[in-house]
Amino acid sequence: MEPQPRAKSLNLAVSNFGPIIEADIDLRPLTVFAGPSNTGKSYMAILIYALHRFFSGAYGAGPIRLTGGIKPLGLPDDLDILDDVWPDVVAWLERSETSPEPESESSLAPIPKSVERLLLRSMDISEYHGEVFIDETMRCFGKDSPERLIRYGSQTEAKVAIKNSVADTSLEYEIEMAQNDMSSFRSSIPKAIPPEIASRLERAYARNPRLRLRFPHRTPPGQLGSYSAARALEALSDAYSEEYITPLSSAVHYLPADRTGIMHAHQVVVASLISRASRAGLRRDAPLPVLSGVLADFLENLITLSERPRRPRPDSDYQRAAKRIEDRMLGGAVQVSKSPASYPEFHYRPKGWKETLPLMSAASMVSELAPVILYLRHVVAPGDTLIIEEPESHLHPAMQVEFIRQLAAVTRAGVRVILTTHSEWVLDELGNLARLSLLSESDRKGIPGADYALNPEDVGVWLFRPKTRPKGSVVEEIPLGEEYGGYSESFSDVAFATYNSHAEISNRIEEARNR
Repeated sequence: MEPQPRAKSLNLAVSNFGPIIEADIDLRPLTVFAGPSNTGKSYMAILIYALHRFFSGAYGAGPIRLTGGIKPLGLPDDLDILDDVWPDVVAWLERSETSPEPESESSLAPIPKSVERLLLRSMDISEYHGEVFIDETMRCFGKDSPERLIRYGSQTEAKVAIKNSVADTSLEYEIEMAQNDMSSFRSSIPKAIPPEIASRLERAYARNPRLRLRFPHRTPPGQLGSYSAARALEALSDAYSEEYITPLSSAVHYLPADRTGIMHAHQVVVASLISRASRAGLRRDAPLPVLSGVLADFLENLITLSERPRRPRPDSDYQRAAKRIEDRMLGGAVQVSKSPASYPEFHYRPKGWKETLPLMSAASMVSELAPVILYLRHVVAPGDTLIIEEPESHLHPAMQVEFIRQLAAVTRAGVRVILTTHSEWVLDELGNLARLSLLSESDRKGIPGADYALNPEDVGVWLFRPKTRPKGSVVEEIPLGEEYGGYSESFSDVAFATYNSHAEISNRIEEARNR
């Protein structure tokens, strides 16, 4: 199977954020952050998680509410402002050709200028939107002030800038976090909707069943009203936002680096938090522990996992990847069930066994991979973003290589993947998978990983390089090497250093013997 065409990427520029002095990255279908510890890889990953949750409205308290919808960006919630637009919207919908059969195609009339101006306005970010983003970012990091997200020692503000270009137009957002906890927010939105985007919006609105449910095709002319017009505008606003904000508008899932410990102790952690919360008024001298948002969200997903049905289409590529991880890496199956108290319990059943083992009695590799398998079965859907910290943890190098192949299969199935890593095996195998796409499908036969080839343009590897003056890290892309053929980090320096040490020790041993 040939690699899928390159998906749309989005540019993210960051400065003075956490340990990061400066970074300028693209979010690609498979994005990898490599480099030494304490250089900001997790900071960048958590920031991306917060951005996803903000732009997708996942935090559940979006400032824009229109006809029951909740989202961080969108149409003004003061419908009185839109009174002058409703007649144009109603007339526009009535001019559109519609069909009583939902499965048949229909087409919209060209978008009126007044509606176009409203859609453009829906992309503008306000001061309030920015404050909501800051709140969500602090929650994800477990911080109580945005000042704590600014690089230590920096005399200037932290900046997060998002940019995407579509059809020769660009959308830009910039958020600054200052030392005095003051923040500023700026937007640069397109001046007009390009014709090709307008036509795509019209086709998507007419053909997408989810959007067509909002289209009042059975309503007699002259009786659409402002409510139906609002629903139409909301659907178009969503579609227009996705043109520029993808992939940040999609759902996101974060698997933290310490997921093995959490899988072993999640029941104890949650029970302790509930117990301490219920006694908060009696134990004033014992402050409640604070979890970062990524850990809290991970725990919440674990708690509700037994209530989630398996995703439909169990033969989907990313679910088949979960099955291959079980078969090829674990040699058994990961299972989740409800306890008598309706709390999830996780088990591992080795191949050929009739009985299961509690997950904490299984090998650390099983606990490490169990969340990935369970998320692919119950949580993740195509178009989502899956962030995995340190996928190499507790895995033998051979298993690291196999795991990366299965994550490549997940990427090919339409799930975006972001990894943080310290492993040369991870980068080497990614290089092999990218170079495999340079061969025809027939020429790849017999090469390990041939079924998981990736377009090199779909893979982005970014090195977090430490600096001493100023103290922090800078982020630069690692190109796919022509001669070596992989994504070369600084692992070779470590290999040379240990080899030189070995040679020096050997020489001195020989000299000592000859004395």
